[in-house]
Amino acid sequence: MRDIVGSLLKWAVQAAGVLAVFFALFAAYSCVHTRRPPEPDRVDFSLGGPPVVRVGLSKWTGALSVPVAIPGPYRVLGPDGALIAAGKELSAAEVVGTPSGLRAGETDLGVWDASFVAEGDGTVAVGERRYHGAIRVWSVAGGKVSAASEVDLETYLGGVIGSEMSASWPDAALMSQAIAARTYAVWEMRKARVSGTRTDGVDVWDDERSQVYVGLETETSKLTDLVGKTRGAIMAYDGRIVHAFYSSTCGGRTESAKEALGGPDIAPLAGRPCEFCAGTKHFTWTVEVTARELAAKLHPGLPETTQVKGMSVVERTAGEHAKTIAYQVGAQEIRITAADFRRALGGRVIKSTWFDVVEAPGGFRIEGRGYGHGVGMCQMGAKGMSEAGYDAMEILRYYYPSVELVRIY
Repeated sequence: MRDIVGSLLKWAVQAAGVLAVFFALFAAYSCVHTRRPPEPDRVDFSLGGPPVVRVGLSKWTGALSVPVAIPGPYRVLGPDGALIAAGKELSAAEVVGTPSGLRAGETDLGVWDASFVAEGDGTVAVGERRYHGAIRVWSVAGGKVSAASEVDLETYLGGVIGSEMSASWPDAALMSQAIAARTYAVWEMRKARVSGTRTDGVDVWDDERSQVYVGLETETSKLTDLVGKTRGAIMAYDGRIVHAFYSSTCGGRTESAKEALGGPDIAPLAGRPCEFCAGTKHFTWTVEVTARELAAKLHPGLPETTQVKGMSVVERTAGEHAKTIAYQVGAQEIRITAADFRRALGGRVIKSTWFDVVEAPGGFRIEGRGYGHGVGMCQMGAKGMSEAGYDAMEILRYYYPSVELVRIY
C-alpha cells in the first residue's frame, strides 16, 4: 500500500510540474499573440525635445545627382553615424550613385547612404535652396539618388508656416497654422516610424503631398518667434493625435475627411460651415473647357476627333462636393470620381471637388468653390477669423471641434 501511495504522490508531483510548465508556456504564448499592435496615433508618449523630421525633397527624388554645397566647415556621416569625410568648405559637389557607393564630387564616400552636416549654425544648400540641419542622400534603384532634409521639428515649422501662409498675416492665424502643421507632422512621423508602413525613407514631403517646405527661403524671425510660443503643442481627440489636414479655401463649408480623403470619421474632421473665407480669391471660380480638351485629358490615347458629351455631376457628398461624374464618349457612358476628374485636369485648374458642370458652346463650364480638398482648417478662414479678433485656440477649435491641446515636449 505504501508503494502505491508513494507512486501516486510521485505521479501527482510530476503531473503538477508538467501542468505548471504548460500553463507558463501558454501564458507566454498568449502574451505574444494577444499583444496589441502599436497604435502610432495614440498620445501615450512624451519627448525630451523636438524630434528630427525627415523631409523628402521632391525635386531631388530619384535624380541622377544631387548638388550639395556647404559654405563652411562640414562633416559627412555614414548611416551608422561614423565620420567618413570632413573639410573647411564643400563647394557645389554633385552627389551621385556609383557601383561602389555614393560619390561627392571627386570623393568616393564608400557608403550608399550619407548625411552632409554643416558645423555650428551653418546651413546646407541643395541646388538654389538652403536648409538647416543635415541633408541626407541615398542611392535608389537604377543608379539614381534621393535626398531629404533632416531638421528638428521646431525649425522645420519655421519654414512651413511661411510657405503655407503669408508672414504678413495676423499672429493668431500663423500660430494656428504652426499647431496644425506640427500636429500633422507628428501624425505622419509616428505613422512612418511606429507602424513601419512607410518605405520611401521619409516622414513627410516638401510639397502639397504633405506640407510645403522650402527651407530658409520663407523663414523669418517673426515666424520663428511664433512657432516658439506654441512649442511642442499638438491637437488630440479621444487620446489620439488628430491627422490635422488643412487647405487654402473651403468655399463656405469644410469637407468630411472620410468623404474627401478616406480619413477617420471623427468630430474634429467631420466638416462644418465656414463664413470666414467669403469673398476671398478662390471662394468661387469658373473654368471653361472644350469637349475635345476634356477628351484629351481624360482619354489621351483616343483619336484626336474624340469629344466628351453630356457631362454632369451624378453623385455628391453630404458636404455638397461632387463625388461622381458621368459623361459620354461615343456611345459609351463613363463614370469617374470627382477626385480623378480633378487629378486629370490638374488641381490648379479644377481647384476643388465642390463644383457644378454646365454645358457651354463647344464644351462645358465648371463652376466651383474653394481651393484644395477642403478638409480641416480653412487657411483663408483662419485669416478671416484672426482679423475678426479670434485667437489661435479659438480658430483651431472652430475648424477642429472638440480637440484638446497636448504638449509632447
